[in-house]
Amino acid sequence: MVYIQRPDHLLVAVVFDKYSKLHIKTLIGTYGEFLPGVDLSNRSQKERVFIDTDSHLIICLNNCVKRKLDLHKVLDSIRIRGYNMNIYQVLKDAHYALEFYTKTDVFNQPVYKGPSSVKRDAIMIKHYISARLNDIGLYHDYMKCDVPPVELGSYLRAVVR
Repeated sequence: MVYIQRPDHLLVAVVFDKYSKLHIKTLIGTYGEFLPGVDLSNRSQKERVFIDTDSHLIICLNNCVKRKLDLHKVLDSIRIRGYNMNIYQVLKDAHYALEFYTKTDVFNQPVYKGPSSVKRDAIMIKHYISARLNDIGLYHDYMKCDVPPVELGSYLRAVVR
């Protein structure tokens, strides 16, 4: 019997409660840990920004931080729906957490020993988040909200302790 290994990619997502319209947590880890039902071999599922469940709205920030315009469209969309979040702090937390996926040891070898696709995603997403954090408009518009806890994937839980 041949087993095909499921590809895995990095997930940086914000979860809102549909009923209270509150940002309840931020997810940083892999799709396999938090959203195992997403078929990552299907490009349309992998690149989705909004995932609507019965009681939660999940926004995959890793799919909308590439361009400033994309992020602003998503932020405007959630604001129109009545949701609100402190995007500046969420991006800062994500940027800090992604450092652990991209670290190297004294011999310039990667510390993270998981799938190379996750490390590659971490480098790319961290670069895009840095660019979005440098956008002046983000800082002033979204600083008014509280920041809920960040839920880390298993690798980050083991490293951050």
